[in-house]
Amino acid sequence: MSSEAANRYGSKQGGHSEEYRRLETVPPGLDLSPLPLGRPEKLRPERVLEIRQELVKRRDLDQTVRKDAAQKARLPEVDTDNFHYLEGLVQEVGWIDSTRFGKPASAAAILLAKHGNDPRLMQAVLPFVEEDVKRGAISGELFSVLYDGCNSASARSSATGPNSTKIRRVLSWCRWKTRASRRSAEGIGLPPLTEYLATASRALFAGKPIRILSED
Repeated sequence: MSSEAANRYGSKQGGHSEEYRRLETVPPGLDLSPLPLGRPEKLRPERVLEIRQELVKRRDLDQTVRKDAAQKARLPEVDTDNFHYLEGLVQEVGWIDSTRFGKPASAAAILLAKHGNDPRLMQAVLPFVEEDVKRGAISGELFSVLYDGCNSASARSSATGPNSTKIRRVLSWCRWKTRASRRSAEGIGLPPLTEYLATASRALFAGKPIRILSED
């Protein structure tokens, strides 16, 4: 079989014939490989300060457009701009870890990565966030926020309705919590599942109980 033929696939259904060809490269929109990050080298103090201030400023704007009804129309624009900034930044200097940049900047970067909703970026930085949690530099809840972002696409198909976003957040966290318990999730500072559900109930559902059904 020729290489040309090996890269071609045919299909016939209901008298309709289609031919598919294997692409030499993955189209950018379908590439889910982790985003390449820059080397985490030591930076000049003034550059570190600049990055810290910019991330905190962008975090504050992120929260403003989410909480102020008059500005919610700006949400897509702000998320896109923040994502492009963060994407370029981490490709330049590596992940915004707490050791080099401090907790506020690292936490702000996690929030922007989550709201950027890009699986390549989130996949790439998740291990570094986990390391920060294991060292006690940031909270386990921040890790769960980012992990939730990585899983939101798969959770989207299983939750619909007016509270779907809230439900997906709880389901994604619980799925991770169940799996991660096999590798000692509490070892990186996450609260017990019952404690998290109680907190989520107060914050997201006005104190109404949350019941999680097994998916096994």
